[in-house]
Amino acid sequence: MMFTSTILGVQGAVGSAVASLPWKVEPSVWLVMGGVITFLWWSITKVGPRLVEEGQAVVSRRQKQWLVAGVVWTWVFSEYPIHDISEKYLFLVHMLQHTVFTLIAPACFLLGAPDWMWKWLLSKRPVLVISRFFSKPIVSLIVFNGLVVATHMPAVVELATSNGLFHFTVHAVLFVSGIFMWVPVINRTSLLPKFKTPTKMLYLFAQSIVPTVPASFLTFAQTPMYAHYANAPRLISGFDAVADQQWAAVGMKLGAGTYIWGIVGYLFYTWWKDSEAGLANDNLKPIPDSLGSGTLTWDRVQAEFDRLDRAPNTPAPNTPAPNTPAT
Repeated sequence: MMFTSTILGVQGAVGSAVASLPWKVEPSVWLVMGGVITFLWWSITKVGPRLVEEGQAVVSRRQKQWLVAGVVWTWVFSEYPIHDISEKYLFLVHMLQHTVFTLIAPACFLLGAPDWMWKWLLSKRPVLVISRFFSKPIVSLIVFNGLVVATHMPAVVELATSNGLFHFTVHAVLFVSGIFMWVPVINRTSLLPKFKTPTKMLYLFAQSIVPTVPASFLTFAQTPMYAHYANAPRLISGFDAVADQQWAAVGMKLGAGTYIWGIVGYLFYTWWKDSEAGLANDNLKPIPDSLGSGTLTWDRVQAEFDRLDRAPNTPAPNTPAPNTPAT
């Protein structure tokens, strides 16, 4: 009850503070988002019809909804007032931006991209090679979580809040890393490796661990870690820099963690439901002590990911093996 009251109080204070901010347009945001919308329109109306079979829909209604959601999430969290608040006043909103640019918007775009769009974008060999490398579970784990830790370093935060070009570059890099982070879970093409549901759940579990490190530092720090936000005007009365970074840590750990674990729960439920119906084709035979003993290394973890994906299927009793490929 107290937590809910605090949230409502913060929301009310933010709403009042936002009303006092001067409204302004960010030309760079409109330019980038205009380019994204133009690209999507051109690819769907000009490229797609040439790549799909006659009579086949270029893009489904659900895919359109996901693409629109990706545009909306990206635009809203790049424009006024969130842009101004995150850059000038609150580290909490700054981290909320990063969460949207890495965990929400990239997933929406991937879910909305039809198969022909994946194949078209990956048709150039250099693009395909790079995509295959960075979408490997271990590589994406290291790169994505390394960027999460790096973007919480005081030097990086200070430069991002004082240099617009660097700030834009940080957001662009985070977004691209978010794309590669989600590919092992959301893959609509045979050009990239497809992973089975248990592998996806293990992968997302690993993704939820590393953000605990910067969140812990922010939670238990007794002094402000970022000079820019320590010296920023208090947008909310009584909400000082230490409280700001603590709430940012709560959002990072509980908010982002709940989001990822919600997806893990959904994957497990659908996998269990398909298994009960005899439709799942990734019921893996357990191999005891598959990681063996001794020092745990990245090579051994990667080998375990590969083993999970190559492990033989175990169809449900008295049911034929499914004919449809994994999605």
